[in-house]
Order: sequence, then structure tokens, then C-alpha cells
Amino acid sequence: MNTPSRRVFIGAGEEVSGGGFEPEGISGFFVEVREPNYRVFVSRDGLKISVKFVAAPASRNEVSQLIRL
Repeated sequence: MNTPSRRVFIGAGEEVSGGGFEPEGISGFFVEVREPNYRVFVSRDGLKISVKFVAAPASRNEVSQLIRL
């Protein structure tokens, strides 16, 4: 994941940036990160979703599976 703003939004897909609009943050929150590139690991255990950021030398966006509540 490339994060030039060093801010990552975690929340509902309806709140994701697009078409010149930014999320209002009503149903989610922003996480400040130190590095511009990360590998992100997401897992689910029941209703608990865990997100892990690991600094990476380069970035590539790839989603293999959606996590839904």
C-alpha cells in the first residue's frame, strides 16, 4: 500500500475517497503511519477484525479477499 499522505482510513467502503470527495470519518477513523509504503495484513476472528501494517521498500495494491462484518 502506498500512503503519500501518511494517513490511512479504516472504515466502511462507502466512506472511501473517490471522485474528488474525501471520507467524512463518520463510521471509521484515520491511522497515522510513519513510512510511505506498507504491506497490510487483515484477518477476521468472529466480529473482530485485525489490521497489521509492516513497512515495505515498495508498494503494490492487491486485494485477495474482502473482509465483511
